[in-house]
Amino acid sequence: NDSFTVAATKSGRVLIESPTSLLPNALVDYGSIPSSADILSSFQAYAVIGLVNLCCGRYVLIATDRVLAATVQSHKIWQIKAGEAVRVGLQPSMDKLQNHHETLARYSLDQELLKDLLEIVNSGQLYFSPSYDMTHSLQHNNFAYNINPSATLVDDRYFFNRHLMQPLLDLVSPSNRVPWIAKIICGYAGAIDISLQTSPSDAAKIYTVALISRLSTARLGTRYIRRGLDFEGNAANSVEMEQIIRGSAPVVWAQQRDMKYHPSLIIADLEKIEVWAAVEAHLSDLRSQYTGDKSVPNGQDSGRVLCVNLLNDDGPESKLSKAYEKAIQHFPVSKWCRNMNYSNMSVLVGRVNDSLVNRPVPSIAPRSSSSVPPYKASFKVSKIQTGVARVSCLDSLDRTNITSTTNPNPTSSTTTTTNATVSEIAFLETALDSPVSTTRLTNLWSDSGDSISLLYAGTRALRSDVTRTGKRQWISGTLADGINSLTRFYLNNLQDGRKQDAFDLWTGKVAHKDQIWEAFQARAEKRAAWIESPVLVKGKGVVGNVVPGLVIDAVEPLLQETRGFVGEVVDIHVVARLKAVHEFGNRQFGHLGKKVGTGSIRTCGEFLVSAIKIYAPEKVNGLVQFSTAMIALFYIGVFTKLFGVKADAVENRIINELMLD
Repeated sequence: NDSFTVAATKSGRVLIESPTSLLPNALVDYGSIPSSADILSSFQAYAVIGLVNLCCGRYVLIATDRVLAATVQSHKIWQIKAGEAVRVGLQPSMDKLQNHHETLARYSLDQELLKDLLEIVNSGQLYFSPSYDMTHSLQHNNFAYNINPSATLVDDRYFFNRHLMQPLLDLVSPSNRVPWIAKIICGYAGAIDISLQTSPSDAAKIYTVALISRLSTARLGTRYIRRGLDFEGNAANSVEMEQIIRGSAPVVWAQQRDMKYHPSLIIADLEKIEVWAAVEAHLSDLRSQYTGDKSVPNGQDSGRVLCVNLLNDDGPESKLSKAYEKAIQHFPVSKWCRNMNYSNMSVLVGRVNDSLVNRPVPSIAPRSSSSVPPYKASFKVSKIQTGVARVSCLDSLDRTNITSTTNPNPTSSTTTTTNATVSEIAFLETALDSPVSTTRLTNLWSDSGDSISLLYAGTRALRSDVTRTGKRQWISGTLADGINSLTRFYLNNLQDGRKQDAFDLWTGKVAHKDQIWEAFQARAEKRAAWIESPVLVKGKGVVGNVVPGLVIDAVEPLLQETRGFVGEVVDIHVVARLKAVHEFGNRQFGHLGKKVGTGSIRTCGEFLVSAIKIYAPEKVNGLVQFSTAMIALFYIGVFTKLFGVKADAVENRIINELMLD
């Protein structure tokens, strides 16, 4: 059992059990081991995810539940299923919370932000291994730990909890080992076993085929909020799968959310110096990771970055596709796969294999030593990957998934890590091409696609019937796609704001507590005011004694929104009246009217949208939630059109995104 205890004491200390004994966490202080009477709470943990600083305190995020996702060369890969946030330091006293408005606002904001951060922890899309560095590909691990990487770039872009883990990383030194560092990826990890018997007289051998998909932290975000490249060349929704990189179309572009099913595309002019520099930086970065290595004796820079454009060349995507054509190999799915004929995807796979496979370059095969981590073992290098396929469609989800699953046989990829002999590889290729193995491999790729889609768009991938079976199931497949498409539209327009804020906090885009407070102060103080001055109080007054508590809990937010809106309207009318009565009103009250008119006062439409969103579900996991979400979406759509409500008033995002000029 490799779990350990995390304990919070009544004095505010947090202690994390070391492999040998219970020692004070260096993040807090050093001191004596507390008695059991001093322990306030304790958890059995499997990994420390990191430390987060919020407005009212610091918290240690830990993984408290896990399941085995795969075993690769004796290294166990675990999927995190649940986590907790353990406060470092004493909580504010009840007296301070009741009598100090800002403390209450900061504390309630912390609880809200922790809930959103724990949504990421509990999503089922975080993976770690105690003995294997999953944040790098097998080849990059080999370069980093065994040979001189030379021109190959190996960095921490897939180390998903890198920012949260920084306080622990800062403690590492040659004389100070920190045993709680867990290098976590976000995405997917899975494996299948293939049994191979080369002759009737030989015992069967088991070969493991593993798939690891790593989501980059460089431009982390949700579907409509993070698109294309930033000006440093980082692509949104960028995922590494050893030989394949999938990511948003590598030009600088965005979509203007306007409650339309197909939001308008905004594409930056490639003739602008900074825009073209972003494209060049992106392609140069890919080359430096996958095609520039000179570490192997007589190695050649013979690889290439093959960009595969799956965007349609007509309709709403045509402008984006044309902007992409200068740097890519174009494969318009709408033409090649007309009438759902996805068997033609084999044409594209043939193009990719011809460019990246069977090149006269080296590959990696570990020497026999199952007890040593592969990234620290002695390697016999016979081949390395010197090229990469970079695949994009509009979302880099559904068409990209079909492309990845069309030919999932790993022996056709550029790098195969195996101890098999040449003759065994031939038998292995035959075994992998069998109907049973092909189905299992396809499901492995499809599960990965679903996981990435849930992270970026909020639902499983569309056309999953095609990715898993190769055929379109016209009734069940079309119905499932319709439900997922409507769910995406709802989540991406109404609920992704908070998810994006959580991603930005997770990766340190907004890191300092003063920055967080500045960004969220208005929302936090509004919530604190609600707590301090409820409209209805359970057990008090006639209404509080007559109306059931559950009903009061349900209607209180609506009453608070209504009271706030009425107060705003009254305030603006009072200011206007004072202006009319007093000649000096423009000097005395002009600044107040300007402030109210530009930000504080909501329109009637914005109030109605806010009222509906109170009862709109944050997640859509079943028929009841889906039905409620669609009703909320319908009325919000009506009010946005009727009153001209802008998208910023519909979404619930706080941290501003850098907008395109």
